Amino acid sequence: MSAATSSRARAALVAAAAATAIAVAGTPGSDRADARPAPGHVVASARSCPAGTPGAGRLEWKRSARAPLTTRNGPNLPYLRAGNTLFLSGVTAVGGARRHGLAAMDVRTGKALAFDPVLPARRFIAGLAASPTAVYVAHGALEDGPVGPKEIQAFDRRTGAPLAAFAPPDFRDGELSAMVFAAGHVVIAGAPPFGPGPTLGAYDAATGAPIWRDELGWTAPSMVSDGSRLFLAVPPEIDEHHVAAAFDAASGQPIAGWGSGLAASRYRGSVVGLDPSHVFGGTADSRGRARVLILSRAEGAPASLPRLPSNAVELLSGTGRTILGRVRVPTHQGPPILIGAVFDAKGKLIGTVCSSYQVLAQVDDRHLIATQTLSDQRTQRIYQLLRP
Repeated sequence: MSAATSSRARAALVAAAAATAIAVAGTPGSDRADARPAPGHVVASARSCPAGTPGAGRLEWKRSARAPLTTRNGPNLPYLRAGNTLFLSGVTAVGGARRHGLAAMDVRTGKALAFDPVLPARRFIAGLAASPTAVYVAHGALEDGPVGPKEIQAFDRRTGAPLAAFAPPDFRDGELSAMVFAAGHVVIAGAPPFGPGPTLGAYDAATGAPIWRDELGWTAPSMVSDGSRLFLAVPPEIDEHHVAAAFDAASGQPIAGWGSGLAASRYRGSVVGLDPSHVFGGTADSRGRARVLILSRAEGAPASLPRLPSNAVELLSGTGRTILGRVRVPTHQGPPILIGAVFDAKGKLIGTVCSSYQVLAQVDDRHLIATQTLSDQRTQRIYQLLRP
């Protein structure tokens, strides 16, 4: 696809990438072959985990005694872990105090922070990134949908006050698929309103002025960064030789050969996480079956975790000693479900989290942050989960 791709064709590509991401994430029931219990797997409870009810194997991570943080209407995707702060979107109240769609908490203490930026009404959050001093928020109008125009604003990381000096180009043709802070810049995969696109571009963290732009000619469906490099998923319709690619975050130059060991004709992929030696993502084969994608962080070659169970469908992040992810498990009734799981460095399942929790972040090897939706479907409690 050339850089002169029409807006309609690019919108179709974004929609296809989104569909791929859903399949890669392991939609419950999307791969019935994986629903069969493997040796050592235990049937999960789809509703709750009372005493003695396991998830998949031994339930190691359980609620700490610390008082939970109660939120209203959230958290939703996207959410962002940056240092010791977890930024949450979709939140309208924290502990009874009003929030304007975004909130933040200290993952070490579980306490809500003062961060409370005010966004225009009827907006949805399309992306989050954070520097040491600012939070960058991409948002669009609800009526325009995911492929509508996007605006990017910066807010003080401590208070949420707007930083008016940050004024990047508006993304008026609707392509903004990923955003990270790396090498001192805000890096965006998308298509701003001037010049051919789509692009991968870096913008000044204070002013939003363009620093560099790489005219990709395709929209990266997902992106993660280790601070110096950018790791992007490559749509299979675009490149016959890569399922993922890496770029230098300071210059935008592609890292030659990175990720060339996987043929795109065999995989549809996404990249969703990192540890000190791997890039984690997911793939769906030609039959739509989801598989975990593991690449060497150094050169992008295919890698493996020799003890990873067959029902692991996602690896999200890792400390070097443990890796956060999800496994698909059968239930007594109904389709299989996905539950949070933690693995060791070789992929061995250490333990899981009750199916009523959605894990938001791995704080360290012993602590997780997770949310539980209450029966009214609008109130959530965010807990610290502890491995005994």
